[in-house]
Parts: sequence; structure tokens; C-alpha cells
Amino acid sequence: MDKKFYRNTKYPGIKQNIKNGNYIVDMFIDGKRSSISTIDGKRNGAKILDIKTARKIQTDPTIQKRFTYSINNKTTVSEAFEKYMYDAKYNMNLAPRTLNSKRNTCNLYLIKEYGKKKLFSITKEDMLQVKIEIENRNKTSSSKYGVLRDIKAFFNWLVRNKIIDESPLSEIRQFKKEKVIHKIWSPSEVDKFRKACEEDFNNTNLLVAYKARLIHLLVNIDYSLSARIGEIRALQYSKILKDKNSIVINANIDRNCHITERTKTDNSKDILLIPEKIIEEIYEYREWIENHFEVEINEDTPLFCNFSTMNPYSDQVIHELFKLYTEKAGLPKIVIYNLRHSGVALMQELGVPLDAIQNRVRHKNIETTIDTYGNISNKTKQKIIEDISKFF
Repeated sequence: MDKKFYRNTKYPGIKQNIKNGNYIVDMFIDGKRSSISTIDGKRNGAKILDIKTARKIQTDPTIQKRFTYSINNKTTVSEAFEKYMYDAKYNMNLAPRTLNSKRNTCNLYLIKEYGKKKLFSITKEDMLQVKIEIENRNKTSSSKYGVLRDIKAFFNWLVRNKIIDESPLSEIRQFKKEKVIHKIWSPSEVDKFRKACEEDFNNTNLLVAYKARLIHLLVNIDYSLSARIGEIRALQYSKILKDKNSIVINANIDRNCHITERTKTDNSKDILLIPEKIIEEIYEYREWIENHFEVEINEDTPLFCNFSTMNPYSDQVIHELFKLYTEKAGLPKIVIYNLRHSGVALMQELGVPLDAIQNRVRHKNIETTIDTYGNISNKTKQKIIEDISKFF
């Protein structure tokens, strides 16, 4: 395949021929990356003429079985791992950052030593050696836990797909993960941040004024939705449902600051209610931009947009803005992701049931919600309840 004759589509692994408009799909055939351009995979077969057919070939397990290699007694750990990564990317729809983490972890601790070994010859003793290597290379219990979790996920996938009967890690105890107490802000501290931003709303430097309004709105949305920061940065005006006071969460940001339809998990996609005041702020923000900058804003424009590229601002820019106004407000330092935790802490103190919090933050399992948000300090809880009391 000559890459200059093909362009990328919005679906990773699917490309379109610039000349004839036909599609090709990246697959793993006999353990190697390859591409197919026909529906049945045969040289003279019917061409893939539309994106729906290409997606079906890419995601339908019954169709994939005709092309992807089957695992047998000769299959190596490395070959099986590539099949797992293909499934994780195209069927499980894991985010790019998650995929990279899994690949880097397994390459270092599993593939490097056991990649050429036959999959069915891997033993519990091999995995005990892997655990020792993890123990020696990692300092924190959290990192040890994460590394072993990624390797366990690979073998669990093999079991789930009935490729092996039992994981060689099934009897190996996971590292104990230390409970993390999240640093969060109380409602009054969030309000201090807002006021620090508002002081720059009418700054004579339009770019300063714009960025102050931008980070003010971003924090309001994030604190209200308890969403992931990548999901907030990916918001476009088309995702704001003004008549329903809701926001559609169904996208994320890739490493090139482009919006992608991949969220962290399929469970992350949802339509969430948001206060009417924040909906009003979004449209006031848009009107202010249109009145002060010579830019064309349409429904596909990102809310938090770099006007020179019309793409979302980078993660670094957003973090620097957040840090700037955190210092200006004289607030304790937290990372912007902790706004999600701050929103959850507020819900807890307002008596929102745990299953409702799970639904709001879009965790697949309630155990994740309990594990993540069961460790907010008593001091923080007391501060939140004092702030809430001021409203009554």
C-alpha cells in the first residue's frame, strides 16, 4: 500500500483511497499487520465501497475470524499479545493513552523476556519471576499494582475468549494498593477561583480576557459534571443541548489536540444534565468571542479553542491557566483533574446515593467508585459541610 494514495478517516485503522474512494481496513493476519481491501479478503473480491462496511469488517467478531490468525500450539506470547492489542483498540475502544500504557508495560515485563515463548508453555513460575521483576523495578505500591494489573488483563482476555483455560496469574496475589486521599477544593474555594478569573474578564488585553473567561467556564463545567478533563476539552457547541439543559459527552482529545470519538471506555459516553446558569454562560461566552475576535464559530467549533489552529487548546496550556488563577486566588495547589474529585465530594456531602454518583461519573463498576472516592479526608468533609451550611 502506497500511503500517499490514502487518507485517514475518523476511524483509526480505516483509510480511503483518494482516487477511487474505496476503503481499506488494517487487520492482523497470521500475526502480522496487514490491510484488506475486499469484503471477503480475496484478491478479486468485491471492494469495500462505504465506511459502514469497513467498520463492520473492523468490529464484527464473526467477520474478523475469517481474517485474523487463530491461536494454536505454535502461537507465541508476542503474537497473542498483538491480537489482544488489536481487540483492545478496535473492539474494546480503549483510549490511546491506555493502549500505550498497556503496550509499554507488557513489552517491558512480559514480551521482552517471554515474547518468543509459546503461549501454552507459560507457567505460574514464569509469572512469579515477572512479579519479582515488577517488585524490583518499581518503588511505589501504586505503580506495582498498575503494572501487574495490565499483565493480568492480557491473560484474563485470553481466558475470556476461551484461548486458555486458566490464567497463570490466577493464584498470584496482586500488590496491595495504597489508598490515595485526593486533594480537592470545597465550594468556597471553587468560588474564590471563579472570582479571580472574573477580575480579568474586562482586561484590555483581549487574549487575557478570553483565557480568563475560558478557564472560568471550563472549571464551572468540570465541577458541575465531575467529568474527565479530556472530555471537557473535547466539547463542541453541537454537544450543548440548550433546550434540555444537557451536555453530550462522547469524545476525547488525542495527543495532537484533535477531537476523537474515543472516550476512555464505552461507558463514558452519556448525556448529562447541567445547571441552566452554565448553559447561559456558554452562550454568553460564545457571543463575547464573536463580538471581540474575527473568527467564525459554528457548531463544530471546540468551546476551548486555540484560534490559530481552531483545535482545542493543549493540555499544557489549560494546566498553566489553571495554575495561574489558582495562585492568583491564593488557593491550595491541586491538579485540574481533581475538580472531578471535588465535584464528587460535594455530591457525597449533599447525600447523593453512591449508585447515582457512579452513574454521574460514568464508572462501569460501583467498586471503582467506592475505591476512588471512599478516602476523602474528614477535614475536607468538614470544610464542605461548613460551606454548604452557608446556603441555608
